[in-house]
Amino acid sequence: MTTRSHMTSAPLPKPGSLKRAAAQVGVSIPTLYRLIAAEKLRSYHIGRAHRVTDEAIADCIALLEREARSTECAK
Repeated sequence: MTTRSHMTSAPLPKPGSLKRAAAQVGVSIPTLYRLIAAEKLRSYHIGRAHRVTDEAIADCIALLEREARSTECAK
């Protein structure tokens, strides 16, 4: 008997995690830390865990899109 394996996409990491935020924004973890340091992405700590809300991710994406549009218009 042969079995067929089905390809499934990997689930996103836990809600609030930096890995999930990086996946949603489409950047690496080091780039995510740069966005946090530049105050373009809000984050918070619970103990040692660094967390980002879905709202903060959406706000960051909107900000990056606005910056990209203004850069394009300036050219």
